[in-house]
Amino acid sequence: MNTCLSNARLTTCRPIRFAAGAALMVGSLAAHAIPVTWSGTTGDWFDPSQWNPTQVPTSGDIASVNNGGTANAAAGIAANRLFIGTLSGATPSATGSVVVSSGDVVTDIPVVGQTTTAGVGAVATGSLTISNGNLLPSGFFPFGVTVGQNVASDGIANGTINIANGSILLGNAASNPNLFIGMASGGATKSGSATGAVTAQAIDTSVNALRSVLIGRADNGGTANGTLSLTQGSGTLRVTDSFLVGSLSSQSGGSAIGVANLAGTQVDKVGASFGLFEIGSVDASQLVNNIGLGTANGQATIAGGSGYTTYRVGTIIGTVVNGSVQADGVLNVGSGGLVASSTSPGSLQIGVSQGVPNNNELIGLGGIATGTVKVTGGNVENFGDIRVGRAQGFGKGIGSLEVSGGDITMGSAATFEVGAARKATGAIVGTVAPMGKGEVVLRNSTLAFQPVGPTVPFTSLLSVGDANNIGLSVADASTVPVHADGKLTLDNVAVTGDPLLRVGNVFSSILDTAPTTALGVVEATGGSMALSNLFVGTGNGANGRIDVNETGVTIAEQFVVGLHTGSQGQATIANAAVTVGTNLGVGASNSPSSAPMSGKLSLQNSTMDVGGNAIIGPQYQGGAGVLELTDSTLRVHGAVMRVGQSSNNGTLFGDGAVSVERSLVDVDNLLRLDIGSSLNFAIDGLARVSEYGAFDVGTAELDGLLNIDLGLALFPLLGVVHFDLIVSSLLDGISGDFDVVNLTGLASGYAASYGVVVDQGVEIYRLSLTRGQVPEPGTLALLVLALLGMLSMQYRRGLRTVGAR
Repeated sequence: MNTCLSNARLTTCRPIRFAAGAALMVGSLAAHAIPVTWSGTTGDWFDPSQWNPTQVPTSGDIASVNNGGTANAAAGIAANRLFIGTLSGATPSATGSVVVSSGDVVTDIPVVGQTTTAGVGAVATGSLTISNGNLLPSGFFPFGVTVGQNVASDGIANGTINIANGSILLGNAASNPNLFIGMASGGATKSGSATGAVTAQAIDTSVNALRSVLIGRADNGGTANGTLSLTQGSGTLRVTDSFLVGSLSSQSGGSAIGVANLAGTQVDKVGASFGLFEIGSVDASQLVNNIGLGTANGQATIAGGSGYTTYRVGTIIGTVVNGSVQADGVLNVGSGGLVASSTSPGSLQIGVSQGVPNNNELIGLGGIATGTVKVTGGNVENFGDIRVGRAQGFGKGIGSLEVSGGDITMGSAATFEVGAARKATGAIVGTVAPMGKGEVVLRNSTLAFQPVGPTVPFTSLLSVGDANNIGLSVADASTVPVHADGKLTLDNVAVTGDPLLRVGNVFSSILDTAPTTALGVVEATGGSMALSNLFVGTGNGANGRIDVNETGVTIAEQFVVGLHTGSQGQATIANAAVTVGTNLGVGASNSPSSAPMSGKLSLQNSTMDVGGNAIIGPQYQGGAGVLELTDSTLRVHGAVMRVGQSSNNGTLFGDGAVSVERSLVDVDNLLRLDIGSSLNFAIDGLARVSEYGAFDVGTAELDGLLNIDLGLALFPLLGVVHFDLIVSSLLDGISGDFDVVNLTGLASGYAASYGVVVDQGVEIYRLSLTRGQVPEPGTLALLVLALLGMLSMQYRRGLRTVGAR
């Protein structure tokens, strides 16, 4: 087994070896105890003739059943030490069984199925069965309940404790005993295996806590398999140190499988000593003679967990990790939730491959770490970082977190990552490609961050699909591809505390020769979001998408969709109200001669209020921004709404497009349509805004392309009908003109005129339709009145007219 020194990010374990069998080790602890050995086959525990010497063991004796026999007891039994199926040294085999039909088993140290310093071929098998009664271990550190253990052995150990109608009670323990189930530490040939299984109704730690609980723990090439099942679990399993299920120290390879079915039992860390909570973990941090091999698999079902600073589910950590290494962890949590230590914000790591460079190097391709956590009806509280599906330096990290009916509360300046991959900072790695893939689903809950304030100096980060390929410096060229894939689903969730939400983000060096890519997806239905900034698709190789339906969104500062060279961002807002504190950018920034970038924002039956500027489209070729409104309203209160920017006197420009269908764009100040702009109007009827899209602006500078789709509509014959597409607030509020006007869907018999007119003391860009045929007599008066109205308007220049036959 190992003893570990650790912090929240890194665990370093050093192997320790037992030099003698358990019976010899504990002998000095109870020098007065008399060894009493079972010599019969199947017989009565209370028959002295079955023992050597011929006496029934008492509470001060060391009782051993190792000869293949079975000791049956009709009442409770007691022994200072109880060894069942244990061997050490050159002993080839040891087998034993103890069956208690009614009564308690009271012993300082029960050891069931253990080999110590044994060679290849040695087999130890032990079983303890209690039909109606309890196990009362009163042992002391470093001992406790041991079931299925290899200690520096290449043999095979099998141990079983089955308590059908009873529990393990620690009320009389002299100190905090350990619970070891299925632990294998290989011997000279780096082999050996251990299988342990414990079944009981419960483990009572209300008076005295366990020290460490290790279920399926292997090192030095061993193979471990451990199972703990509590059939009527309730209450709390208190632990002072670590709770490990399926844990491997991979220095010499090996494998570990652990299963903890605790159902209604809470696992709580108590006391000030260090401890880890790990389900399915591989530790490859050792540097001396580390071959970087092995697998770990852990599964646990608990009512809840609290008190630990670090929770890991499906993780690999180390410097030497080959591609075949795997860590798989599955954790199901009930109404107790997961609560980090109250002394400092904790770390929750789910599906994480963490490279730890030594002398700026990582060795091997890294393994595959897969973690799944499902919390039903409980909270996840006081975490400074939550990382779901993350790879750093090498390997693959694949993680999944689902929380239903419970809240997530983050600590100060927290980080919540969903799908992240990064080159290890300070590492020089030539052929390793880290990949992180994470998925988080939250239902009927609150995701609460702490807003910036006197005690919170920095904004928290919520990132979905985040790839970073920066190594020793920004100018450090990387030949290593890095990819991150993240998805966040929010179903009736309130996100509070103004975190920065980043969906699909890449950060890489301009000198990189390998692709850095990220895909981020956020889907929100119902609930609300209060954010500091929202960035969707940022950085070369980033692809971000956010879909919001019936979710209120408040953004204190910027909302950007598609940012920088080679990025793609898409946002769809439906049936929602959105407030943006400062600026809105859609495909708003890239570089000359750069990879294509694009941003697209769609508003459907929604309102958006922008406190600053709105920029649609970048200023260089190879980029495009698209804004679509359907049955929606956009209000821009800043200095300008700019569509299709240009630079270098218009020789360089990006494309920006705004489409309005039964919608209104309300710009307080300047609407600037640059050379790369296009405005698209859909006309479904005569009513402004409710049946055709329109702009209300302070002033407007026209340029670019105007597209008007009439959809072959047949309007009532009134002689002339007007569509006020852009209405300014000034007499000279509109300057410039469109380079090209495309009018589609004009029904036969109609003629259309379009241009700037002065009406009601302001300038308007207006489309007017007339019928080409002679009106019926009953409508002649209306036609005359309409024509007189047109004559009363002042035209800044002649209107352009087209017709359809």
